[in-house]
Amino acid sequence: MKNQPILLLVILVLNCSAFAQQSKETKDQNIKEVLYFHEMSGGLRIHTNAISGFLEKGWIKNIHNKKILQLEFSYFFSPNQKRQQGSSSNKNFFNGYIYGKQNDFFSLQLNYGYRKTIAEKAVKSGGVAVYFVYMIGASLGFEKPYYLSLKDPDDVTKTVIEKYSAANADRFLDNSPNNPQIAGYAGIRYGFKDTKIVPGGHLKLGLHFDWASHDKFIRAIEVGLSSNIYYRNINIMVRNDNKPFLMNAYVSFQIGKRWS
Repeated sequence: MKNQPILLLVILVLNCSAFAQQSKETKDQNIKEVLYFHEMSGGLRIHTNAISGFLEKGWIKNIHNKKILQLEFSYFFSPNQKRQQGSSSNKNFFNGYIYGKQNDFFSLQLNYGYRKTIAEKAVKSGGVAVYFVYMIGASLGFEKPYYLSLKDPDDVTKTVIEKYSAANADRFLDNSPNNPQIAGYAGIRYGFKDTKIVPGGHLKLGLHFDWASHDKFIRAIEVGLSSNIYYRNINIMVRNDNKPFLMNAYVSFQIGKRWS
């Protein structure tokens, strides 16, 4: 009985020591969590029916939660498009054209969202951090007419530069082997003055994998699904089931840096 107070004191000291150690570890962890407050990165995103480049600014709230603001510029194409050679005597790559294409379509997207931690990197051995990403934003679409060089109906020795219309549909879509009307693609410089702006929205869900060896840097791959939704059909091809939404699976490659 006389040793009971001493025993209780020893137990109390051990508990206090363990609590102090745990508090120190928690404090060290918290220091790590707030070591970097900001991040900036950019990269390339490859979609099933598009390709895009993006810049991203992040605000790190803690190790589990990041706010993300993302600016992305995309070029979309139809899975049905097929490149063909024009009838011009100047046979080269630039003379080729996409049969039945009505418009080039680009979009500028401004997205806001969050990146939530699923699995952290190992403290000592490193590894891969895994995040769940969800974003929503505005999408500004640009529908630029696709111009072809067609044989002049009044003089077959000459060509005229035209975009698709109901009046020239028989020539614009004529790729017959006998006397074809399409000489080739007119060039990217045509169509800017006729570009139509199509506003809409954007959604994105994905998994983000960061394998950078140091927390200061960003080296990441992201896979997911994205959708651009507009108020009307996006007319990329003449003969196609054009829709007001463009859905894609994607993979992106991203590099960047964090700072306090």
